[in-house]
Amino acid sequence: MLLACASLVAGEPVTSSEKPAAWEIALAEFDKAGALVAQGKFDAADALLKECEAKLPSAYSRLAATHREILAKALSHSEGEAPYNRFGLLGQLCGALHAHAEAAELLIKATQGSDPKNYRRTLAFHLGQSGQTDKALAEYDAAIGSAAQDPVNGTRLKNSLRLYKERSSRSHEFAFMLPYIQGQFLSAGDDADWLGALREFKRLMPMAGTAAERAQGWNSVLMCLERLGDSDELSALGDRLLVELKADVNFCAAILAQRAKRAQESGKLDEALVHLRRILNEFSGSRMETTFRTSLISILRQQQKYEEAIGELRKLVEAESAQKNPAALLAQAHRKGHALLAISECYESMNDMARAFESALAANEFREGQGCSSCDRYSLAEKIRARIERLQNVPRH
Repeated sequence: MLLACASLVAGEPVTSSEKPAAWEIALAEFDKAGALVAQGKFDAADALLKECEAKLPSAYSRLAATHREILAKALSHSEGEAPYNRFGLLGQLCGALHAHAEAAELLIKATQGSDPKNYRRTLAFHLGQSGQTDKALAEYDAAIGSAAQDPVNGTRLKNSLRLYKERSSRSHEFAFMLPYIQGQFLSAGDDADWLGALREFKRLMPMAGTAAERAQGWNSVLMCLERLGDSDELSALGDRLLVELKADVNFCAAILAQRAKRAQESGKLDEALVHLRRILNEFSGSRMETTFRTSLISILRQQQKYEEAIGELRKLVEAESAQKNPAALLAQAHRKGHALLAISECYESMNDMARAFESALAANEFREGQGCSSCDRYSLAEKIRARIERLQNVPRH
């Protein structure tokens, strides 16, 4: 399926003739459910969410089920109980379903007669999203005051307030809006609104004026799809972007690296190799090329494909750093030493002890190589020393 959101790569709007993406359908249905909850039409909201649970793809079916559970839990409490039991849960649900004005109203009711400090940040967000600027600013100020003993949270709240104040004058700036959306929708940990953020990122994409901004925006969209578990949409959009943004080798390599990671975590090692080889063949020169090659080698060794692994390791040995400063040369020696050590281990696994010993001796030339810390140098030197000492007493034929 051609994704509706994918047509925004070059900044053009989605046309009405295109079929909506699965997440767009889910978002529209959840918005309707939020309106029903806000109107107190709980049976109708539950019926709609039940239909979503049955018909939507699994990523969004699970969300619908979660929303139904919150609704049922909220309605199990009477209005005469502690306010947060009912109004708080309904406010939480309205917020998750993007009925922001009603979420704010319910959260205000929930905190009546109790300490509202734990809900001020959420309340400020929903007031802001519903256009109640003055009330939102007041809640941000109150939240900052309540966080006087929590400097980390206080700093986060001050940053949120600063961004909120600047939003009206900078809402047309991609460089401002991208971190603003990330901070407003995705900074709540387990309560992050990935679906709501996805809508905001889609709206933002036409503002992306450079290749770097388009890559940043689409990275955020892909992240949302991955966190939502929408594998079909993630794959289809990724395929489209690999074509549209093929000149950006770092961006394309990152898409394929994520696919390789998911495949490897699922035990699909051959599939992971396909993605990693594609990175190295089609998108060579990326910033993380050495890391991707190292991942490829690790899988080849895991599959006991030692000849192929040795071939890739030799490429690490032969690669020369573009920079010639002392730190870069030490890092280069570190990489070469580790690669030769790994070659020695591969030959030993193939029972070729002569070449295993020869490779260990070659690694010894780079024993002073240093990685990210000085301890790496001593670790590498010790590994090489111990390997030579062990192999020199092993028969070599």
